[in-house]
Amino acid sequence: MFHLLPGRKILTTFAFLNVGLILVLLYFLSPSNKSLEITRYIGVSITILDVFAFLISIYFWRAIWEKIPIISEVYFPDINGIWDGKIIFIDAASNQEKELAARVRVKQNLWKINMNLCSATSKSYTLVAYPTIEAGNHKLYYVYHNTPKKPQYPEYKGTSILSISFSSRPMELKGQYYTIRGTQ
Repeated sequence: MFHLLPGRKILTTFAFLNVGLILVLLYFLSPSNKSLEITRYIGVSITILDVFAFLISIYFWRAIWEKIPIISEVYFPDINGIWDGKIIFIDAASNQEKELAARVRVKQNLWKINMNLCSATSKSYTLVAYPTIEAGNHKLYYVYHNTPKKPQYPEYKGTSILSISFSSRPMELKGQYYTIRGTQ
């Protein structure tokens, strides 16, 4: 998810914050040997900003998204939580369309998205998730590993492309999936 942020703006902001923090440290602590102390202040300020950025990216980003909801539409929405859904597929035995209830647990931060799906017949977990914005639409590409609950069926991998819909409340994830078994 982090790749969707405007990198140049983030680096510029952090550079200005770093310079500002160094100046504040120099002003309030005003050492007698400034050349030695400046390097210490640079190290301290970079460490403070790094810890701050880490805490925001892992723990506090959701609070920011909640306080400023436009970020969800401009950047990428917070899709954390438990999602109830359905998988629609063609049954190989009857060649008819069937539905299967599923529950998905999504864990997301600014660095990654993980999705674990559980249905009556199988469990799957995310190998790769790649959020993107295409023509103004939020999409999530992901590759997953599926383990059927019946041991006689082999494990398999699949891909899915999900579109995130803001028009309905609550938000919806819709898309298609494909597996190496040839199902979709």
